Amino acid sequence: MKGVLYSTVAIHRHAQEMARAFDEIGQLKLWHTGWLHDPGRSLLSKSLEMAGYALPSLGRALVRKRLVVPMGAPIKMRRRGDWAQAFCGKILKRPLWADRAWEWQEKSLAKEAARLMESGEFSAYLGLEHAALEALQAAKRLGVRSCLVFTSVHHKFRKKWEKISEEGGFQVSPVERELNRRAIERDRRRDEEMEWADYIRTNSSLVGQTLLAGGADRRKVIDISLGADLANFRPFVPRKKGEPLRFVVSGRVSQRKGAQFLLEAWQKLRPKGASLHFYGSVMLKKKELPGEETGVFFHGNVSPEEVQKAYRAAQVLVFPTLCDGFGMVVPEAMAAGCAVITTKNAGAADWVTEGKNGWKVTAGSSKALAEAMQKALDAGKKLETMREAAQATARHNSWTNFRHRFVHTLADTGFIRTEIP
Repeated sequence: MKGVLYSTVAIHRHAQEMARAFDEIGQLKLWHTGWLHDPGRSLLSKSLEMAGYALPSLGRALVRKRLVVPMGAPIKMRRRGDWAQAFCGKILKRPLWADRAWEWQEKSLAKEAARLMESGEFSAYLGLEHAALEALQAAKRLGVRSCLVFTSVHHKFRKKWEKISEEGGFQVSPVERELNRRAIERDRRRDEEMEWADYIRTNSSLVGQTLLAGGADRRKVIDISLGADLANFRPFVPRKKGEPLRFVVSGRVSQRKGAQFLLEAWQKLRPKGASLHFYGSVMLKKKELPGEETGVFFHGNVSPEEVQKAYRAAQVLVFPTLCDGFGMVVPEAMAAGCAVITTKNAGAADWVTEGKNGWKVTAGSSKALAEAMQKALDAGKKLETMREAAQATARHNSWTNFRHRFVHTLADTGFIRTEIP
């Protein structure tokens, strides 16, 4: 029986849940991907799992590559690109070399997927942006239905906000400047992919709106929001009377993520009885970073478990991004009981109801961020109600519900042709 060829280098939770959604209805013929760590599938993974107990850094890396969803369909892995990327980034400490390894892996995957479809075993093809062009072209030639998963905002929208940040006089690191330069050619490839795809599935209404504004065919675009992981769900710990309010930020501390505007807002606010904690690699110039005496703390890259602890210890997540297709930190923090302050330029703003479980602010505005943080400081007992509402939002938007919406929506379009209960 024919089925879907699902091809993606990415193996994050969103990517895995799409594979699981097809597998659950018996439509996944092959998952073509990068390297997944699954001790039950190979001797290599079993050996690495044992080594990870002795080497904490290896153990943390394996957690990020682990297969966390049940999977019965065949998986074809491409390991070399992942290993080259890890060697350049983790061993040689060359982020730009690691970026080139990632690009090579993405393009190689698309070309290999195109060759796989020549077998005639597949009735549909699903690929992710930037790693799909050659496969989409092959699908069109072979009469195979195709869907492109688009998870980032259109480049015209992104560049507009990059320019606004640069005009603010903020410094960016040489690495980030080079990555921005490389993005130009990659954006051309994404534009081509949108032309070739039969359907374009986005992960938020924001992404869909920016693709339409960028010239995408309205008949192709389908918005399906993401899900929250409830595996470790537990009631949040209420804030004690007199306990300092703790704001948390998770992810890269960079220009595009709006870190400068948040730091400006904190300087304007100068709140007493509150602290601001950043978890993630710092891409700003050190001279722009405030000291701990201001109540701002930079914890650097930490394990997923430590990030979860940070969410549970905080009351409010701040996600000040200038443009983000979604922002998984929002559902993660909501599930842990954090109210959310985010910008309207985050796809995950779809999850935020103003004044109920968080606040949505204008992107690129330190004034708006300061006002929202002041509202959180003034909320008192209402903040606990908002935290409870945030958890309810996460429960309603679980990954189980995502898979249900995903397969039913694609069945309605005709991308998959089967009866779904």
